Amino acid sequence: MWAVVKVYSTLVEFVLHIWHWLNANTGAFTLAVTLVTSVVLAVRYLSQQRILIKDRHFRAYHALIRDLVVPQPPMSPQLPQQPVQQQGQTWLDRQIAIVYESRNFPEYYGVTLRILRGLRAQWFQPPPAGGNRLLSEMDLTLAFVERRRLPFIKRLFRRKPNG
Repeated sequence: MWAVVKVYSTLVEFVLHIWHWLNANTGAFTLAVTLVTSVVLAVRYLSQQRILIKDRHFRAYHALIRDLVVPQPPMSPQLPQQPVQQQGQTWLDRQIAIVYESRNFPEYYGVTLRILRGLRAQWFQPPPAGGNRLLSEMDLTLAFVERRRLPFIKRLFRRKPNG
């Protein structure tokens, strides 16, 4: 019984000592609690923002890929139709822009390489005789992505591709 009382009194002494220390250092303790709370809230906010940005990138990338491979739906009948040749030209220009923009998604470089290589093999077998603007843009983007996937030190000493 005496041991329990001794432990209890030691515990009470410890709590009182902490209480006196906190009363003596109220300003410093308040500042520390405020800083810790601010840091926790800032980390939480940045984490949520990172998730939102990642989701936006996901949606944008997948929309680009869909627009690259799915033909443009026909225009509504109320709008004047473009000539057939001009519609195809616009579609080609959109595809070229999409292939170029795929460079802005480094987190998807691996799948971008696989998709562009597959589309290149599927769409351009055999390669067109006079060249093709979409094929050229695909080649430039493939070279860019392959170069950017290399570690920094290898990129530093590797010769840049022509173009």
